[in-house]
Amino acid sequence: MIVSENVGEALLQTLYAQRALPRGDELLTHVSDLTKCLRDVAYRRRGYTPAPFTPSELAKFAIGHAYEENAAKTLREAGHEVQENVVVAGFGLDTGHPDFIVDRALLVETKTTDGGAVYPKSHKRAGELKEVSVNHAIQASAYALELELPKAIVLVKHAGYNHDEMAHVIEPEDYREQIEHLARQVVALTGPDMPLPPAVPPSSDVVPYDSCDYCKWYICHENPHHAESTPL
Repeated sequence: MIVSENVGEALLQTLYAQRALPRGDELLTHVSDLTKCLRDVAYRRRGYTPAPFTPSELAKFAIGHAYEENAAKTLREAGHEVQENVVVAGFGLDTGHPDFIVDRALLVETKTTDGGAVYPKSHKRAGELKEVSVNHAIQASAYALELELPKAIVLVKHAGYNHDEMAHVIEPEDYREQIEHLARQVVALTGPDMPLPPAVPPSSDVVPYDSCDYCKWYICHENPHHAESTPL
């Protein structure tokens, strides 16, 4: 039981501490590394410690996890077979954690985003529905291909003002060549004994999932918060 003069603050601190715990596989290559900055992956695989996530960032991640759990639970209650906690290793990568599989035939990855489902008025395609993020499509396809599943869906919850949900159907084979190329780069360039790779993926066809503005590796000279870093 939490006993404190400020029980609310104590409860929040417990939530933040638990959400910030590492998974324990930081030194391995992950399927989710396919569209990350290669230097990001290299720092993690070397055992370096990034700047901590803020409480608001951790709370946002918790919303994403809750959406994933709710989607799986709802589909199961509707009579579908739902497999969770599946671990996938493929394309030379060490590990991966797809969200869930439906009816042994459909790979589902859930995502939450602050943005809306349509392009804003300031965009040249204002009012049009947004396509699936190539980063999300590559990750979902890599899981589906390794599990020999014919289809994948990226289920997106837009947590903006309208709270739209979009189900993007993915053809995994469309991304196989790109996945194989990116996986070779991750394996070859991010190992602890390799020179530190550049701060963006060498390939020009995939933009890093998180730009430098959001990166937690302040030790990187390309990071706008580099001056705040602690020397190793």
